[in-house]
Amino acid sequence: MSAFAHSAAMSRSNKPLEDLARLMGDAADAARGLGREAGNLFQSQIDALLRERHMVSREQFDALADRASVMREKMDEMEKRLARAEAALAEHDSKEPALGKRIAGGKSRGKE
Repeated sequence: MSAFAHSAAMSRSNKPLEDLARLMGDAADAARGLGREAGNLFQSQIDALLRERHMVSREQFDALADRASVMREKMDEMEKRLARAEAALAEHDSKEPALGKRIAGGKSRGKE
């Protein structure tokens, strides 16, 4: 048998294997495509369920947490300002007790 004839015989005998390999490659590609499609479908179902239950995304939660943190800082500052104002008022009242009594009693200066 010549080298050419031997090569032709080998290519004929490999033909079914090549077809099988191509078929397996196509099947693997199809399986990957189905996997991606199933993942997308699953994700869309989860998203719909979360929307129905009025749940927020991680990004929305983080944004709200950031805003709450800023508001908490502002509230702490306002509490400090209020404490300073109350202390100043208490100090002022201790220096002028009659004025504090008049204000607390609702009497005006002229009626005492």
